[in-house]
Amino acid sequence: SKLMAIAVIQQAMGKTAEARATRDKLAAEPPGDTAYYLAAANAQLGDIDAAFREVERAIETRDTNTTVLPHDWLMRPLHKDPRWLPFLRRLGRAPEQLAKVKLDVKLPQ
Repeated sequence: SKLMAIAVIQQAMGKTAEARATRDKLAAEPPGDTAYYLAAANAQLGDIDAAFREVERAIETRDTNTTVLPHDWLMRPLHKDPRWLPFLRRLGRAPEQLAKVKLDVKLPQ
């Protein structure tokens, strides 16, 4: 989302008030694919509770962006939160769960 990117850039530039205003514009958009983008913007703004709420909403609406959730650099602020690992476990994407996935790929000769 363009607004999410702008909010993240504004925050990186130290313009927190502008970043929050941009995030609020994104939040005011019609529901759809905005939940994941709002989660990312909130994570970057340090609004961790709001980020988790939006990630939950993204999962409920089957937002395809959630497939990159464990590796999305925008979500790094969530990694320090004690809810992060249990959250990944619930999704089946915790490191120990992913380590158990066995791939047996046979390439054509």
